Amino acid sequence: MICDDMKQRTKEKDIDEKLMRRFKWEASHSDLSSQDFIGMQKLAQVNWGNESDLSSREFLNWQYLDNPAGKAIVWLAKENDNNTIVGQVVFLPMRFNFRGKEILGACAANVLIDVKFRNKGVFAILARKAVAQIKNSSIKFIYGLPNNLAFPTWIKRVGFRNLGVIPDLIYVLNFEKLLQSKFCNNILKKMLVLLGKAYYLNLMPGKDPNYNVYNLTAFDEKIDNLWKKGHLCSDSICVRRKDYLNWRYFSCPTRDYKILAVNFRGELQAYVVLRIVTDSSLKVGWIVDLFSSSTRIGSRGMGILINAAIDHFRGNGVDIVRSIVSRGSRGFCSLRKNRFLPVPKFLKKWQTEIILHPLLGEMDVAESLNNYYFTLGDNDAI
Repeated sequence: MICDDMKQRTKEKDIDEKLMRRFKWEASHSDLSSQDFIGMQKLAQVNWGNESDLSSREFLNWQYLDNPAGKAIVWLAKENDNNTIVGQVVFLPMRFNFRGKEILGACAANVLIDVKFRNKGVFAILARKAVAQIKNSSIKFIYGLPNNLAFPTWIKRVGFRNLGVIPDLIYVLNFEKLLQSKFCNNILKKMLVLLGKAYYLNLMPGKDPNYNVYNLTAFDEKIDNLWKKGHLCSDSICVRRKDYLNWRYFSCPTRDYKILAVNFRGELQAYVVLRIVTDSSLKVGWIVDLFSSSTRIGSRGMGILINAAIDHFRGNGVDIVRSIVSRGSRGFCSLRKNRFLPVPKFLKKWQTEIILHPLLGEMDVAESLNNYYFTLGDNDAI
């Protein structure tokens, strides 16, 4: 078996070298120099436009250099003739609590190949080289939430495993806007609007004076105490302490997040992270991350926060509210109790499938989604 694996790796390496010679480019690990940052910015500007986060030097500094879990691991494809960057694969270190022990993982992110170099093996070669490097580091596993185009390459050519689909949930605030371009039959459209509005009747719970919802402007020691009370909800969960959360949600230079928290008799019980984006003609409110203590009080607080989030989005003219969170988790259960439903197919632009590359055999438990707590905040997309 070991000999077969070595033969396979040697064969892949020979094919990779032939492809690089044929299309005249080289793969290299980035030292995150100023020159590489300029090249990565230009790559993003040419392929995704100036409005992309990856076109911003401030964003790249924040995501690649300032991460409290460590600097990004970046592999680049450069043209032989002029050293122009034509492709990149990025992995962001992430701290995880795994079976009660803190370990280092990595999130696959920011795959970008210049249009002239697509379908020429660039993506797969860069990804394999990066994974080979990471195997010799302290990182124990890699995960990602790839789009439909990248998914087959990660699985078939890089060695990742498909863990399954993370539920993508929706709460509709503006049925008329949601359905106006989807149905031509006005009578059917009106019936669906009435049914949808009826589904949400009598939803709001009564007020509880013991709970206090407020805007959070920074994460402090209280969130570290909440983490201690809630992190054992799963065998594998991203560490949610103040250093990471402040970096992720308050330090990002290109994205605005709103964080709501809830106290029970003065003690922090839960928080939610919110962001509003425009997707085509719809204004979408994302519940990016949500976390609570493992008690009934914490679960109740989570439900109260979700209702507060809906009120916030409604007040800002949002059409639909969405959240991606592991099935069976406290966050998932709270969303379903608040009548969030699976996103209909006509709204889905990508499958929310999570992939995993276990660099060591001990990661077997994380190969089941039932053992993994995941929200969209554990990914870099929103």
